[in-house]
Amino acid sequence: MAVKKAAKKGKPEKEKAEPRKPFEPMTMAERKRALRALMQKANNKAKHTVMAFADDVQNPYFLRRPSGIAQLDIDTGGGIPAGGLSMISGPDNAGKTYLMFRYFAEHQRLYGNESFLGFAPTEMAPDYWFMRDCGMKVAIPESMIHEREQKHMLMGLPAFTKEERAAFREQIGEVIILTGHTAEDLFDCVLASVRDNIFGMIGIDSFTMAVPQTLAEMGTFHDNPQMAASATLSTRFLTRFAQYMLGVDGRNNTTIVGTQQVRSNSKKAEAPGHIRKYLPDYVPAGGYATKHGKMIDILLMPGEKFREGKSKEDKGYIAGKSIKWRLIKGKAGCHDNVEGEVEFDYENRGVDSYSHLLVTGLRYNGIIEQDGKLSLVKCSSGEIHPDFSKLLRDSFFEKMASDINLELQVRYEVMAHAGVECVYR
Repeated sequence: MAVKKAAKKGKPEKEKAEPRKPFEPMTMAERKRALRALMQKANNKAKHTVMAFADDVQNPYFLRRPSGIAQLDIDTGGGIPAGGLSMISGPDNAGKTYLMFRYFAEHQRLYGNESFLGFAPTEMAPDYWFMRDCGMKVAIPESMIHEREQKHMLMGLPAFTKEERAAFREQIGEVIILTGHTAEDLFDCVLASVRDNIFGMIGIDSFTMAVPQTLAEMGTFHDNPQMAASATLSTRFLTRFAQYMLGVDGRNNTTIVGTQQVRSNSKKAEAPGHIRKYLPDYVPAGGYATKHGKMIDILLMPGEKFREGKSKEDKGYIAGKSIKWRLIKGKAGCHDNVEGEVEFDYENRGVDSYSHLLVTGLRYNGIIEQDGKLSLVKCSSGEIHPDFSKLLRDSFFEKMASDINLELQVRYEVMAHAGVECVYR
């Protein structure tokens, strides 16, 4: 029979704490200790933060990326949100790439030399001349300037002056081209850029044309393998991208804006009449996996063309068209099924953002007109803003153009009258 050893004198035997039984009631102090131990264990095991207190997890959605098209920015809660993926969808010639470059151009204007933009083209080499037509300031490669100059001289035009060449080489901030031989290479490059939180915005033009390696190595292309491979790759990309955007490891302001083709919705024509009106005209083509990963999806549609001047047929020439948009998905400060449109002028290569801002401001009573003069109204007090009091239209526009901060005052007040609050930088 075993005999217990006698305890040493003066040192009572220490009782071991019994392990807690599952679901045993705990005091508040015990719960907090257990919670902190659980969080530490989970974070140590993952080697990064996977559990955090809510007030330690930020989102950057109050910071928006504007297009400069006032009504579109209002409809999207001030612009597309920082720290996530937003998509510009639409058929050919709807203005998807143009709108992407408008977001880039506004980012350059807001951040100046602190602007860092990444552009990932999948459809064609980057068109720097078109970027500049959209308002971006990107340096044209010397060889392309020389090529254009030679064409001018063959047409009997003079060579570019030093000032013209310097203007072609002007750039605001950094513009980096991201690419790869396959979509896997490209997405890895984009994810590395997102992880390091260097860029303000990264554009992918387009998700539809990002070709996975499995397809690049195929001798022929078939619909089913193409759709499956693209969907799988997009899902993998978005899963990894989301991990950097959740905020538990710190705030990441990187905004990705992608373009995506659409196709006509064949199910709409087949649906009964009472259901047909609720179905969309278009559905994404080749990018269905992005449906749940995007925050805002702007569907662009080319609208009616407008004519100016007179031709020999007395019909006038086509001077532009309207660009229509509908939000087919809206999160983080906006909602879906919001529609709008704006005029796109071919001769001036885009949207007159100041004229559109004026029309929008008048619509929401953020700008008032009296005796042909314009004034900006403060939303908080109803008083007239001293910097924009009783100005002629041209003077109103010139003052905005003279200082980005003055322009922002106008845009913020117009958005406030429309019920939208955000910051741009």
